[in-house]
Amino acid sequence: TDRQTDRQRHPVLLIDDDVALARTYADGLGAECRVEHVTSIAEARRALDRESRELVIADARLPDGSGLDLVERLAPPPLGPDVIVWTAVCTAAGSVRAAVCGATYLGKIGGTEPDLATLVVFRERARRAAALRAGTEELKRALAAEIAERSRFTPKQRQVLDLIAQGVTSREELALAMGTSTSAIDGHRDVILDAFGRFGCARSITQVHAWICDHAAFDAQTHRRVSTVLR
Repeated sequence: TDRQTDRQRHPVLLIDDDVALARTYADGLGAECRVEHVTSIAEARRALDRESRELVIADARLPDGSGLDLVERLAPPPLGPDVIVWTAVCTAAGSVRAAVCGATYLGKIGGTEPDLATLVVFRERARRAAALRAGTEELKRALAAEIAERSRFTPKQRQVLDLIAQGVTSREELALAMGTSTSAIDGHRDVILDAFGRFGCARSITQVHAWICDHAAFDAQTHRRVSTVLR
């Protein structure tokens, strides 16, 4: 269906107050990417709160500040999006700020047609971010399953742990996702926290999620290293 096809495209956030230029590049990326265009940092923050993105393209100069200000607050890949800062006026200071937070610093090329080389960069970065995110999500589930196996969790407790690995951490959200009561969730959470505490990994549900994310962010060998730690 059209909705399924839309979900399969890479989600990209394009932040630029030059509406005509942004539309030119959004149209150029349209076949492979699902691009949302905003014109300010404030709009970008709301958009990122609403949906995670695989790629963020931010203008260095915006009406309410610099795109670099926003980029510096984002988590690095794979926990956060891949980032490209593009600007009509490249500076040494801007290049250094972008490099420090792991972003690519790119000169902007205007015109009525999108620059093909720039589009190639955008598409490749979106593909790479999608592959990295998919690998990380798989590793997070593997880490959660590893601890569940070692702790002899029930199927319900495994389901709660998988949701926590995905970022669902409040008891109300977990109860809603599981279709059960918050008191039942409290019991599952206590068992999970006890297991993570025994392994010295975390002391709260938020820390459980953070631990899984932090360890999944290393590399493909993490699962084997964690298996050794948990024995």
